[in-house]
Amino acid sequence: MEGALFDGITAQKPSPLGIRDAWNTAYGVNVTGTQVMAHVSVPLLLKSKDPRLLFVISGLSSLANCSTGRVPVSQKGGVSVGWPKPPEPSVITYRASKAALNMLMLDWVRLKVWAISPGFLTTGLGGVGAETMKEHGAGDPAFAGRFIKDVAEGVRDEDVGKVINRDGVDAW
Repeated sequence: MEGALFDGITAQKPSPLGIRDAWNTAYGVNVTGTQVMAHVSVPLLLKSKDPRLLFVISGLSSLANCSTGRVPVSQKGGVSVGWPKPPEPSVITYRASKAALNMLMLDWVRLKVWAISPGFLTTGLGGVGAETMKEHGAGDPAFAGRFIKDVAEGVRDEDVGKVINRDGVDAW
C-alpha cells in the first residue's frame, strides 16, 4: 500500500497523513514525552540535594555536524531520480525531534541538566538488526548504561548544561 508507514519508515512515497503521523510520533516520544516526564518529576527533583536531569539525545541532532557534512543530510554528487530522497523520512523526523530535545534541555538549566549522546550503538533502532549495525560500526549498548550512570554520579559535572558524548562536549 503506497504511503503505509511502519514505525515511521517507508520505502514508498509517504502520504501527507503518513508524514504527519511520523513527525507526531517522533516528537511525541522524544520531545513531548520527555517534557511530561521531567515536569511531573519536579516535586521529587526539588527534594533532592543534587537534582539532575539527563536527556538522551543523538549525534544526529547536531546542527553543527550536519551543516559541515560530518553527518550526511543529503546525497552527495547530485540528486537521484525517484522517491524517497535520502535520507529516509524517518531519519529526518528522528534528527529533528532530537534537535528539539537539545533545546528543551536548555530550558531546564535551573537544574543540573545534560543532553547525553552515547553514540552509534547496536540498539535495534531503525529495525535493521544488531549484526547489520555492528557491520556499520555500531558499538555495545552497555556503553550507554555506563556513560549515563557516570553522568548521574557526577563524573561529567564540569559539562553541566551541555550536549556531551564519550569524547567531551559535542558541537550542536
